[in-house]
Amino acid sequence: MSPVSLLLPRSNIDTPLAKAIFGVSLVFTITSLISTVLRLWAKRINRGRIVTEDYLCITSLILVIGMFICLCLMIGLGGVGHDVSTLPPMDSAYVFQILIGFQTLYCLSVATIKSSLCFFYIRIFAVNRSYRIVAYLVIAFIAAWAILSVLIAFVSCTPFAFTWDPTIAGGHCDNEQGSFVAEAVLDLVADIMVFALPLKPIWQLQINNEKRLVLFAIFGLGISTMIMAILRIVGLYQLNFFTFQTSAVPPLIYSILEPAIGISVACIPLMQPLIKDTWLGKKLAKSGSKHSRPLYNNGNSNNMIRRMKKDENELSLVHPTNVSISGGRGTQSDNEDSESFQHVSNMNGITKTNHVHIARGV
Repeated sequence: MSPVSLLLPRSNIDTPLAKAIFGVSLVFTITSLISTVLRLWAKRINRGRIVTEDYLCITSLILVIGMFICLCLMIGLGGVGHDVSTLPPMDSAYVFQILIGFQTLYCLSVATIKSSLCFFYIRIFAVNRSYRIVAYLVIAFIAAWAILSVLIAFVSCTPFAFTWDPTIAGGHCDNEQGSFVAEAVLDLVADIMVFALPLKPIWQLQINNEKRLVLFAIFGLGISTMIMAILRIVGLYQLNFFTFQTSAVPPLIYSILEPAIGISVACIPLMQPLIKDTWLGKKLAKSGSKHSRPLYNNGNSNNMIRRMKKDENELSLVHPTNVSISGGRGTQSDNEDSESFQHVSNMNGITKTNHVHIARGV
């Protein structure tokens, strides 16, 4: 028995809508898988360790694969992509049962890949405490959205079985369509938040405008997930539960495209070892940056040096290749002792210099 036969028990890919939802979801599931493999391969080349954002990306990929399986079952068992008038009543029960699992996987996959991007930005751009706080607040918003969205799938109808069996006496559903649209709007808000996180740090880099545009283009790929979120809102608004098997096709497609594209977007900035000989790789390798910032501290200078040595702020796709720290003691007055340090990191042609001046009273 072929894999397709296992996923599509009745082989219901015999209408344009069924072919569209199966083909598009298959292609982008494979694309997200390839992107994740290339991400991990690039990590291996750079001898980088697997960190939080990598685990979240892998988790999101697994969930996207689960979404694809759900879509296949919706086509094979629930008749998605077919005129509901040509289907037996049991198909509608199947499709709404599977939809609960699909909705849960969607929320978790979107939340994990967005959180992966946030942790990535924290690691490479968090030069101050306020940036970290903002990024963690975005992660908290994403987590709250995911929990709320999953709950919507389970509490919209009373009793729960009324979700797929409208013959239950006394059962009722709240405004499911309105709940789905509200959830999708909040998802778009989260997309905008994640998209905005790297903009200010990139703008502050002291590089020429051409190279800055290249970086904006890489991190700006997140616009594609925002487009999917907007299209999903439109599809949910136009959804008709009485003709669900056909009217649900667009929002179902956009639902799997959003996390699948998000995975690719999250992986691309980490692929520099694989694209270093391309035009884009050469552009990034030639980018030069001098990012200076004064820091003042009344604590011990050795603590500041340790902080600089453990600094993991990298510019997107690069790892430090050369680090030097120089220091000197300034002249002392009757009431002041001072030390100055210079921390220089050269990251594949991108140089970051931190000047640290520590002054403390006697």
